Amino acid sequence: MNTKICRVCEEKKPISKFYKAKTNKDGYMNTCILCWYQKTVLYRKKNREKYNSWCNKYRKKHLKKYARLKRGHRKRQRDWAFEIIANGKPIKCSKHEEWNCCGDPYELDYLTLDHIDGDGFRHRKEYTKDTGLWQGAADIYAWVKKNPEIARKKLQIVCMNANMMKAKRNMEYRKR
Repeated sequence: MNTKICRVCEEKKPISKFYKAKTNKDGYMNTCILCWYQKTVLYRKKNREKYNSWCNKYRKKHLKKYARLKRGHRKRQRDWAFEIIANGKPIKCSKHEEWNCCGDPYELDYLTLDHIDGDGFRHRKEYTKDTGLWQGAADIYAWVKKNPEIARKKLQIVCMNANMMKAKRNMEYRKR
């Protein structure tokens, strides 16, 4: 059985176009993914308050799970941003040879993104003007993903020690 007929659109589709369902004899839902999605979106629009209430209760009940998922997502975003900035080169602290600031320049847990010209404050201010808010690291990672060419010119990967040394040497925290 490689195909199945959707009970909503009544089209014959490959089995890969159906979600799995243990309760059905064939192991797949009777509604194709597209029809199921449209039905779900329509329900959520019609019952917005009920759906939002359910979501809030679920999140409160599963706070630890959501925190774990959020941490994992932020780490993946950071890794993507590093790969974009490194542009095929090894991901490491760009100031290690110059300042000998870190023990292992390749240790990802101690690396961060830094503005080359020390204009992080101005960059956050511009971003806030465009979007209305700034939510920290997650926003810079998303910005890097959307603007890879500009990000490679504006940002560098450094260890936390180099980031602090650079900020103190250049008094970057005062440039506004």
